[in-house]
Amino acid sequence: MNFVDRTGQVNVNGIKAIRLAALRPVPYYEVKCVKCGAESTEPHRRMEFATCRNSACGQPVRKPSKLEAERAAARDRDRLAEEAAKRHAEIRMAEDLGSYERPERYTPKPSTHQVMSQRERLEMRQRREEAAQIEREEREAREKPVRELTEKLNQMHRKIAELERRRLTDPSIRDVDFWVDPQVEGLDFLTGEGICEWNVAAFTNFAHNHPEFAITDHNLQILNTYFAKHETLLFSTQMLEKTYQRMLACGIQFDKPEADPAEQPANGALDYAKRPQANLTITPAHEMSTQQTFPGIDLNSGEPREYSAWEVEKMSGDEMKRKLQLTVEKRQLPSGLRW
Repeated sequence: MNFVDRTGQVNVNGIKAIRLAALRPVPYYEVKCVKCGAESTEPHRRMEFATCRNSACGQPVRKPSKLEAERAAARDRDRLAEEAAKRHAEIRMAEDLGSYERPERYTPKPSTHQVMSQRERLEMRQRREEAAQIEREEREAREKPVRELTEKLNQMHRKIAELERRRLTDPSIRDVDFWVDPQVEGLDFLTGEGICEWNVAAFTNFAHNHPEFAITDHNLQILNTYFAKHETLLFSTQMLEKTYQRMLACGIQFDKPEADPAEQPANGALDYAKRPQANLTITPAHEMSTQQTFPGIDLNSGEPREYSAWEVEKMSGDEMKRKLQLTVEKRQLPSGLRW
């Protein structure tokens, strides 16, 4: 009988012969189930009809619980979200970088020290100056249109402001934007004295709100000319306010109130010369308490002498006891002195 090696073959029941384990006393193989992966041994004569010896092989898989299903779904969602975030990051990175190519080296290669001649140094300096000059010219070329446009805008604003000043100050030109307060339109019944009182009250309120406005002939003439050319006899505080703000915006100059020299010194500096002089004197140390003396003895001669308060202040504790002859009964020092 011819022996046929079945190594690597799979029978109809899904049993695969892994290798030939032995030939005697009978040939047998180490086999593996391709379904469940269980391994066992089978003799050669039964290889064609061998079956899996695992009792759980072919049984239906246990259905996962609700908690396991929720965890698996959560893992899938996290995985999908992470993949989507990674794709978006790659897209943003590609948009930001564009045609950028990462350099091979981030730091220049170290160069060896090279001694240059005076001619080479001058040529390098000249090249640097030429490069700086070219950069300045390019920057000026880029900024020139902006400067020209800015100058044109400034000229236009100056012309507009000049026209606005002329419209507000020229008696022969009426202001198309002249505004009349509705509260003065129904005051036609007022007589000359009533009109004067109304205008004085409105101007007083306006001057109270603007302390920087000086009540001078020049300032009053500007406002009176503006209202007179529109044939307006009555004006309110709101009309004065709007007119004043428009005049300031277009550059009309008003007189400022003069500062009181007695209250505000020149240049904003405090004038210390006008302050009352204080009598400050410092008494020398050797002249302090010259009238107060303390009896004692001179340690060098043994003769009695008087010590001033200034001398006693300079003594140490032991020196004071010896010079002033302080005993146990006389430990009370004079008033004002310390050990």
